[in-house]
Amino acid sequence: MKIVVIGGTGLIGSRVVSGLKALGHEAVAASPNTGVNTLTGQGLAEVLAGADHVALSVVGTDRLTSSGYFRAKLAQEALIKASPTPWTILRSTQFFPFVAGIIQSGSVGDEVHLSSAMVQPVAAEDVVEALIELVLAAPLNDTIEIAGPEPIRMDAFAREYLAAQEDRRTVVAEPEGLYFGSVIDDGSLTPGPGSRIGRITLEDWLRTLSAD
Repeated sequence: MKIVVIGGTGLIGSRVVSGLKALGHEAVAASPNTGVNTLTGQGLAEVLAGADHVALSVVGTDRLTSSGYFRAKLAQEALIKASPTPWTILRSTQFFPFVAGIIQSGSVGDEVHLSSAMVQPVAAEDVVEALIELVLAAPLNDTIEIAGPEPIRMDAFAREYLAAQEDRRTVVAEPEGLYFGSVIDDGSLTPGPGSRIGRITLEDWLRTLSAD
């Protein structure tokens, strides 16, 4: 099977390409280097001819419309659903490594000010595994969600990561704290009922960092 992965050089896409190749499939990372430019459309129609569509999106996309990023994700989903092409959308919670960006967004000197809302971060490996399964299956014409096995408050997530990195900055929990400019609560970034749950815990992931 030939599979085109747009964004196939990023954190998730590159692992999807590698995983598909390991299973014996022809996986192509679509990029300007391979003659595909998603901004100009160059080569896009040719490489996607006859293809079904599997898209990776974000849990909370429909709940955080005050954010330009989430509005763009929601618009992307709407275009996919309106297309005649069969599709499946996988919405993921935040990947574990994204905690570094969350911390950076709330850093003020030696303190990190973050929302205390609940999150349920997931390992990139679990998302890759789910994407590969969906790519190789029949299109669902539906949206499914994936999250990690453990809910945790955002400030606690950051605190555990900083401790594992031996970073002495203080995390300050703010119940009204913003998430990249958006007000969030315990339901904003957590999955709904029936979601797929990953296997890798936060502790498992933090152990891999110390091993590095």
